[in-house]
Amino acid sequence: MANRSFVPLAGTVKKGVVKLFGAFPTTTSGTLATTGFTSARKAGFTLSKTGAKTGRYDVALQDKYIGLLNVEAKPNGAADAAYTTAKGIKCIPRNVAVAGSATANGSLQIQMVRTDTGADAEVEDGATLYVEITLDNSTA
Repeated sequence: MANRSFVPLAGTVKKGVVKLFGAFPTTTSGTLATTGFTSARKAGFTLSKTGAKTGRYDVALQDKYIGLLNVEAKPNGAADAAYTTAKGIKCIPRNVAVAGSATANGSLQIQMVRTDTGADAEVEDGATLYVEITLDNSTA
């Protein structure tokens, strides 16, 4: 369980809900840019491209949590053109382990998928990926 101070989330009946946010620009083929991203210090997590996996990103949390309540990743296109359904527009979580272990903080993966077939897909080149993770930080 994360042991740092968080501002309480208003408007929820569940105690201990934590929301983490970040913005992560991409270059080509879903590769994350090295500048312009939300730092781990500000976001509470780091995001990295999963090697040899289409449209998949590793999320390394800075803390351990009781559980995952929700994860969203939305791409903001770099151009004014319409998005094609062949690109990763929707996200699904994979390999959720937010409770971590005795030696590691929590983690999960974000998988971007096509909206027409559900197949794994990269985001549009140059898109910024906006990530929001909602976590349970209380047994109450």
